[in-house]
Amino acid sequence: MKNNTNHEWNDDLIELLSQTNKDRNTLLQDKKKEINKFDEKYLMQLDRRYDEIIKKAKEQNKAPIDVNYFKDEEKRFIDDLIKYKRNYLLWAYDFSLPSTNNNSERNIRPIKSKLKISGQFQNINYVQYYANIRSYIETCKKNDINIIEACVRLMSDNPYTLEEILAFKKDSE
Repeated sequence: MKNNTNHEWNDDLIELLSQTNKDRNTLLQDKKKEINKFDEKYLMQLDRRYDEIIKKAKEQNKAPIDVNYFKDEEKRFIDDLIKYKRNYLLWAYDFSLPSTNNNSERNIRPIKSKLKISGQFQNINYVQYYANIRSYIETCKKNDINIIEACVRLMSDNPYTLEEILAFKKDSE
């Protein structure tokens, strides 16, 4: 958004979140300690700095400038940063949560590619078939089950059950 508004708060927020993520990764790499969150002092500083940046964002958004075509869009974004602050920072409070949504984006990439190629599904039933098959394959893949074997079982009308998948995961740990 900074490219559109030339406001400094964007860089400040990016720097804060990047540094927090680096600090988190450093703590997670220390295998000697079982750390699953930052200490309270760090979290208080993170909250305080986040609030300072949001205050700066509101001030920069209100400041009169010659042309800011994105003023309303920026204000909505700032309002969302305030409203969903806890959601945006939850990964810093609980290290079991990922700090990015890369896995989610990776999971929807095949459907987006399919839509780009064919433009649409022929009917709603085909969408459901596609979603069910992708879900089954991705679940097996995430639980270290051989995809070819999983597909063979699926085509033999004997797909892996949830219980088998969970048992397989326990056995591999």
